[in-house]
Amino acid sequence: MSIRVQTLFLGRSPYSFTGKGVSFGTIAVTTMWQRPMALYRLIYVSQAIAGLSYTDLKAIMDKSEINNTQAGITGMLSFGDSMFLQVLEGSRRVVSQTYNRILLDKRHTNTELIEFSEIQNRDFAAWSMKAVQLDHHPAVREIILKYSASSIFSPISMTGSQSLSFLRELMHSFG
Repeated sequence: MSIRVQTLFLGRSPYSFTGKGVSFGTIAVTTMWQRPMALYRLIYVSQAIAGLSYTDLKAIMDKSEINNTQAGITGMLSFGDSMFLQVLEGSRRVVSQTYNRILLDKRHTNTELIEFSEIQNRDFAAWSMKAVQLDHHPAVREIILKYSASSIFSPISMTGSQSLSFLRELMHSFG
């Protein structure tokens, strides 16, 4: 939905338009368009700290569920072989703020941005945050191998396109 505000003034003022000695009056037009909110997708990878437990992962998910629901963020977090691969979707400002908060989390390190782009629609709209712990799904090794050089989960070696395809396939397999 677009909102258009237009103001039109007719009359004489210091900003009058004239031509050949004839005043045409003043026309001041102010137009403001409000675009629909643009959606963005951010994908990043990071390495879990040594000793990260299932309890830690559960705490991350519980907090993410609350924060993301309030902020209008959707996405998915995959975790395996001590690596995180996460996608966030929402407005540019909120996705950026969420990512900046994630960067400060001491439960992971070596965070690397894989992709940040404008999107037409959300792929993970059903989830404020879905977690897939890959270590507990041996069948997922086939999906990992489809997008990686080996069956070891190493999203650092994936392109943005491969990462998104991998996450989409996980979503369809475990959603």
